[in-house]
Amino acid sequence: MVLDKGQKPDAAQATQLLNDLGKANKLRKAVRVMEMMVSSGIIPDAASYTFLVSNLCRRGNIGLAMQLVEKMDEYGYLTNTMTCDSYYEDKI
Repeated sequence: MVLDKGQKPDAAQATQLLNDLGKANKLRKAVRVMEMMVSSGIIPDAASYTFLVSNLCRRGNIGLAMQLVEKMDEYGYLTNTMTCDSYYEDKI
């Protein structure tokens, strides 16, 4: 994905960036990108949050995963069964 300087990505491009960062095991960077998305008015979908929560849990970063679940609630996003399952499965 190549964007001109100053151009804001749309939600699909930003979500793809999150997925790419997650697959590259750059989850903290992906979380920062998500925070920048929200502050820029780009609304990440529940799948983006679920993807990050699941990957953070798999890598043992339960604290950051829980912070994301709390942010979902804070921003008015509903956690779905997959979000909760990925969090609790990896916690047990």
